[in-house]
Amino acid sequence: MSIKDPAKLEATYRGETFSLVEIDAADYDDCVQRATTTKYDSEGEEQESIDQTLLFRLMLEKSLVTPKLTLAEIAGLGMRLVRQLERDVQTLHFSLEPETDKARKKKAAVKDEDDSPNGGGA
Repeated sequence: MSIKDPAKLEATYRGETFSLVEIDAADYDDCVQRATTTKYDSEGEEQESIDQTLLFRLMLEKSLVTPKLTLAEIAGLGMRLVRQLERDVQTLHFSLEPETDKARKKKAAVKDEDDSPNGGGA
């Protein structure tokens, strides 16, 4: 697996299998930009606001491999299904990257050294 290979998630809801793929950082930035609005407060100061619902739906639209759905089609789905798919998008994009076994073992060894009575080999 290459660092450029996106993470994937597949789940079945209501008899339909949904395949999602991790979007890249540029697509995420585009989704954030499209979900951001600028307003001015009473003192004329610019205030930016991100519509989180729109952000997740834009990310869902870009992430869905099958079935391919537009924003309008996503809006026509049942709310529970949309919320579950949004949770899947959140899991796919905002979870930490899993570590390899080798990296975990190295961390554990360093932690064991730090926990030793001598304070790490002194």
